[in-house]
Amino acid sequence: MTNTIDRLNNAFYIIVFQSFVSIQIIKFNSFIQGVDQVATVKRIETIIESLNIVFSLIILVLGFGIFELVLVNFFFKCILFFYLKFFVKKWFESRKNKYSLKYNFNRVFFNSI
Repeated sequence: MTNTIDRLNNAFYIIVFQSFVSIQIIKFNSFIQGVDQVATVKRIETIIESLNIVFSLIILVLGFGIFELVLVNFFFKCILFFYLKFFVKKWFESRKNKYSLKYNFNRVFFNSI
């Protein structure tokens, strides 16, 4: 009984962390839609999600529990996250743009308003 509760607690913690990864995926997807590169990314995203479905079915058919199912789903979310991050970084490098977390305030633009 305690082992089952521990596994469910661990699955819950993975789901919480997976939520953070999913938010980051949404951020990268929004950027990709903004630069009109959706078709390029959706091809690989479809392959990754299809593999997720296949492995989830295998987990269910073999009789594993919810923890393994959550773990497989988290694994494929991480693959998608790193692919999208790589794609966005490659997009910036191909256009020789620099990006950072710091925003420089443009006084000339502000004064023109």
